[in-house]
Parts: sequence; structure tokens; C-alpha cells
Amino acid sequence: MAIDKAAVARKEAALRGDDNNVDSVSMGVDGAGETKLKLRRSINELLSPRTPVTPPLSPDPSLNDCSDGEESLSTSSSSQLQQQQRDEDEETKRYNSYWYIHGKAYDLAPFISTHPGGEHALLLARGRDGTSLFESYHPFSQKPKEILKKYIVQNPNKEQLARHVIAAEASGWVMGKEDPFWEALKSRCGAALEATGSKSTAMPWPYFTFGICLILLQWYLYFNVFLHNGSALGGVALGAVSWMVVGMYGHEGLHYGISRKFPAINLWLGGYAMGWMSNPFIWTLQHTYAHHSFTNNHELDPDTQHFAVMLRMHKANSYRHRLHPYLIHRAYVYMFWSQTVLGMTVLLPIKTLLFQSIQGTTPLAPYKKASTAFWIGLHFVAYYLVLW
Repeated sequence: MAIDKAAVARKEAALRGDDNNVDSVSMGVDGAGETKLKLRRSINELLSPRTPVTPPLSPDPSLNDCSDGEESLSTSSSSQLQQQQRDEDEETKRYNSYWYIHGKAYDLAPFISTHPGGEHALLLARGRDGTSLFESYHPFSQKPKEILKKYIVQNPNKEQLARHVIAAEASGWVMGKEDPFWEALKSRCGAALEATGSKSTAMPWPYFTFGICLILLQWYLYFNVFLHNGSALGGVALGAVSWMVVGMYGHEGLHYGISRKFPAINLWLGGYAMGWMSNPFIWTLQHTYAHHSFTNNHELDPDTQHFAVMLRMHKANSYRHRLHPYLIHRAYVYMFWSQTVLGMTVLLPIKTLLFQSIQGTTPLAPYKKASTAFWIGLHFVAYYLVLW
């Protein structure tokens, strides 16, 4: 009896569970059944479970966990977005600390301590378009423009520049070149002042001394007449003297006109005097910067927005048929303007702190909102502690 070696080999391979060997043995030994065995092997491959192929390990162990691939990719993408946001915030913070004059950005931080008009005058326009402020305080000298060239920001971000620069049609300036009207006006005014021998000077000493005497009288009336005696006449006298102090020192000081040699005097005396009628930390931004930069521009001048319910300060304000017709009568105007102190020391500070903007036209300084809000609140509290 002949032994079928191929059959024996297939049985041994089957006992070991090695189907591939079964096929290879069959193919090697029994060449006649090659087609049949190929078909059988294909069926075995389809029916048998497949072992997943394990990729070669990376030298970096953190890359070998394929199950966390999508999570790692998501984390990486999130980190990149966070870093991008931090970079954008840092850039915005940097541009908020620049000065913007005639459509260009300047980093005047190194010049703050040596600015002849004092630090406050320069900081008032920081983070803002200071074109009008710059031109109005330096009308007859080219030296400030030469100084500016040292601090220009090269290749500024155009998007950031657009955020901070007031458009030419809104500001009234011809951007990027000299304004012919302004140049002609400066030339003619300069010639007229020179012909009369007039020049810009600080407050004369007699006038300054008279103002100091008024401040002493003011406090005498406050302590000895108004508080102790409760005199109505003393109250009227205190109001009149305080108004004179505001007019002499408040407006002049916060326009930096009391002293040229000692700029701090402007801030301290001007702030003290104006503090009797208005919150000085609002007033410098509201009046010195915004009103004098964008006079009567309804969108940018907060002075056009005051007491719009009772007083129509600008034609763009809504006309109120019940109250505004009385504006033709002086008594009506005087009556409501007598309440300006209440509005400027109570209502306006509250609105400014709530909305971080003066009358919706002039936002607080972007680089020091917290400190400005603190000083506004401090004056608000101190003012009414003194009065009460």
C-alpha cells in the first residue's frame, strides 16, 4: 500500500493549526491540485481574523501612542490658537501705548520725562489720535516735528493703525501732508502776534497771587461762615469765590497755561480748582483733549452731548418738543446751566465708570483704564464728603 506523503504532511500541519503550511505543502507536493489549493487559501484568508499591523515604533515615545493622535492634534491646535491670541493681545497692548499724529504712530515713552509741557500733557494723547492736540500746542515752531521723527514706529501694523487714527473727514485734518488752511492760518496769526509784540507766556505773577488769595478766602468761607454759622450769604459768597477760582486756575491750569517752568503746578492747581465744578480726571479728557480736538463734532466731542434732555447742544441731538422751545428764554437756560455742577460731579462720573467712556464719544485711556477709574471714583467720594 502506497503512502500518500502529501496527505500525511497536510495532516501534521493541520494538527499544528498552521493553515498556511497546509497550503504550502499541498502546493509544493501536489502540483496537480494547485488551482484548488489557491482557492482554498483565499477562502481561509477571508474567514480567518486578521491581526492589525503594528507600525514601527518612533524614537520619540510620545509619538508611539496612535490612539491619542487626534487628541494630541487637537491640543496642539488649541495651544497654537491660544498663543496666537496672546500675541495679538500683546500687539494691541503695545499699539495702545503709542501716540498717533497725522496718521503715523510714534513711541514717545522715552520722551515723557523730558517733555517741556510736563508728563500729563503728553500722556493725555497716549493711545489716541493726538493730531489736533499736537498742532494746537505747537503752532509756531518746527522743533516738535523734528523731535517726532526720532520716535516714529517703522512699518506699523496697518490694522492697528486704522483702529487708532481718526479718519481725515472726521478729524478735519489733511492726513499725510500739510493742511494748507492750517498753515495759512498759523502764518497770518504768527505775523499778527509778532507785529504787536505779543507772545505766549505763563500766568503773570500778580494774577497768580490774586488766585492764591481767592483760594484762602474760599476755605475761610467754607470753615468759618458756611459750616459754623450756616449762613445763606456765606453759601452764596462761597459759590461766587469758588467759581472765580475755577475760572482762573481750573481752565488755565488744565490747559497747561499757569506755569512753563514747573508743569506740575498746572496739574495740581488746575485739578484742585476744576475739582469744585467737575471731576478733573474726566474733564482733562473730555475738554482738553476731546472738545479742543474735535470741536462741535457730534460724534467725537462729548461737550455736544451734555444734558441733551433739557438743553439741545447740537443740531444732531433729538429735538424735544416739550422742553427745547424754551431755550429761547435766558431764564430757562440759566436755570438748567446752574445745575451743571450736579451733572459734572455726579451723573457724568457714574456714567463714565459704568460705560468706560465719556458720553459715548471718548473712551477712557486704553492703557490705564483701572487707574483712571480709581481716581474718578476717589474724587466723587471726596467731593461729597467735603460738601456733606
